[in-house]
Amino acid sequence: MEYVDISPLKDGEIVLHQREGMKNPKYQIRIRLGGGKYLRLSSKTTQFKEAKRVAFEKCNILKTKEELGEDLIGVTYKKAFINWKKYTLGSTTTRGGKWERTVRTVELYSLTYFGKMKVKSIKPKDFINYAQWRQVNFKRTPPSNDSIIKEITAIRSFLGSGPIKRLDAELLS
Repeated sequence: MEYVDISPLKDGEIVLHQREGMKNPKYQIRIRLGGGKYLRLSSKTTQFKEAKRVAFEKCNILKTKEELGEDLIGVTYKKAFINWKKYTLGSTTTRGGKWERTVRTVELYSLTYFGKMKVKSIKPKDFINYAQWRQVNFKRTPPSNDSIIKEITAIRSFLGSGPIKRLDAELLS
């Protein structure tokens, strides 16, 4: 897909562009971060002036967070789990049940395995690797396949929960 109307700003630190062939082309923003990484996001507008304002605003927020040492590309599994645990322990499930067992299941082994990984980077292949890892990493007795499946189900309910999705949104707000 080709880009049109490419506009570098702040010596190329920010680039605004529109995608060719779109019915209602919104400006896309690319911001250069430290370490040679880039963050791409939408300005959600077709107006250049508004897109430029949004780009500078997001860039300033990201630069401030970068200076403070905050992670800009995503939330780690461990950080997401800690926030999810706070959120869920005081609430009930959609069926009126409690979250304590699910929280305990997710916490027991998955924090060791997934802890430093970015939530966004966890792929289905990682669950297969986790299952293999769990077969040799246990405290007392080897886990059954059913136990591992229950753990993965609990992990997936954690990863698919609303508070986790909101964490990444809050990172850029």
